[in-house]
Amino acid sequence: MDQFGYVVGLLSIITGLALSDLGFSLHRLLRRRHEVRWDPLVLATAAYFAFTVVRYWYQVWSIREMAGVTSLFFFLGLLIENFLLFLIVASALPDADDLKPGAIDLRAFQRENSRYLWTLFLLYSVMWGAHGFYFGFTLNGYVSPRLAEVFIAPVVLSAGLALSRRRWLQVALFAVLVIHEASWIVISGY
Repeated sequence: MDQFGYVVGLLSIITGLALSDLGFSLHRLLRRRHEVRWDPLVLATAAYFAFTVVRYWYQVWSIREMAGVTSLFFFLGLLIENFLLFLIVASALPDADDLKPGAIDLRAFQRENSRYLWTLFLLYSVMWGAHGFYFGFTLNGYVSPRLAEVFIAPVVLSAGLALSRRRWLQVALFAVLVIHEASWIVISGY
């Protein structure tokens, strides 16, 4: 196994732990489904973050031929990004400690958790964007306006989500984020 294989191996473990945590949280909610006040925004956000962590893991493989990706400094950046995704996915649904006896209100969970969750995503988006600009510049010698839009939009939208307390605005910003992601995937061919 080459050095990049070890990098992907460690990132795969962190990705697997993130998805496992999300699965356990969802399982606990489904077991108590009659006590849960469901919130579509929380479930959609959790699904989006699960997709994001898988997309990130998938994208890492595409950089395997790039010079310098196995240097310690660059690897630490990838590791921090992946760990931020772990924290994001792990906080998307209530943990066992959050599930007290009685009714579970996911909308209340969203209100209490939103700033933390979207601030983590903002940090991740900044790092992901920085890596994107690095690769765009390394491959092409410049960063195209389309590439800049791909990486700047999540930063702006996640900042808006972290700062917003109004539910209608959070729903709207989240919808734009999902549409942006979907369009980027279609255009890029991922």
